[in-house]
Amino acid sequence: MKKILIISILASFSLVFSFNTAQYASAKVMGLGGAYTAIANDEMAMFYNPAGLAYIDSGMIGHLTAEGTFSYEDGFTAIMDSIKNNTGNFTAGSALLAELEGKSASMFYGGGISYFTGGLAFGAYASAKTFMKYENEALNANINNSSLLCVGYAREIMDDVALGITLKATRVEALKGSIAYTELVSSNFDGMNFGSGEFEKSYNLGTNIGAMYKTGNFSLGTSIEDAFTLETTKELTSSSIVTNNTAETPKPVVRVGVGYNNGYTLLAADMANLTDANNTTYHVGIQQKLFDVPFIEWLGGITARAGYLTGKKDNYDISLVTYGLQARVLIAYLNLNVVSKTIADDQTQELNFSGQISF
Repeated sequence: MKKILIISILASFSLVFSFNTAQYASAKVMGLGGAYTAIANDEMAMFYNPAGLAYIDSGMIGHLTAEGTFSYEDGFTAIMDSIKNNTGNFTAGSALLAELEGKSASMFYGGGISYFTGGLAFGAYASAKTFMKYENEALNANINNSSLLCVGYAREIMDDVALGITLKATRVEALKGSIAYTELVSSNFDGMNFGSGEFEKSYNLGTNIGAMYKTGNFSLGTSIEDAFTLETTKELTSSSIVTNNTAETPKPVVRVGVGYNNGYTLLAADMANLTDANNTTYHVGIQQKLFDVPFIEWLGGITARAGYLTGKKDNYDISLVTYGLQARVLIAYLNLNVVSKTIADDQTQELNFSGQISF
């Protein structure tokens, strides 16, 4: 019974922690290490650089997308396995606490639909993100469930320069804090300290702004996510699960980037969160079209991607290396990335994927 309850508690936290600070992160973008500010050319431009909406392929009018990220080696699986293998051993200095020390995990699920035409884009998205790290005999959890409606508009104000803006209505359920295990007695939960805290629901109105300069195959981009925000309502509910709730209205995220794209090879580099030293990240990415179906290109093809990220997240040293492929069959796309993620010397292997239909 104790084992089942503990597993249920942790499973409830499996709702993306992402090194990428955008409210919605796609597998395509993560396959490039999050370097997207200067090369954004789909609906993700609404989050990374709205000016990129001016350069969306005129032959497409929208996307239907499903996303997911799962750890499959350490991370969440290791935390779960450690608890299952050490049932009844939660005392201070126990083998379980030693085994869990430093373990981290992250999970993400999301999906959305978009429509775009002539520099104008509409989107509706929902996502669930979790980041967990076990240290000092406590499981620190950062959970964020969000849904948002957004509209973006971009226009070339001269031959080489575009400006863009995104307006967003966001609903966020956020929980940040810790679950502290003090001691378990026999098969009961006597002695476990959950503490007390708050669960927050909020509704925000926000604005992203961006600019992009393109000349030939080269581009420069800059954007500010949540340049302006207005918290319309907030609801706080007491909880017996977590302590130290720190959820708040999103802070502005400044990005700058450079890119090169000749239609077959793409190179990109970004700096993000420049105004927050505890969360500043650096991104580089490369994409190479491997082949299209010979003589009938519209049938499909394969594209390879790789990316690297380094910097800080919540003042933890982080790094990410990702390798991936995109397979296209007619109007359907499948993106798969293998990700090696390191947080404060704790490494997690993940599988990151998305399925997308273009129309």
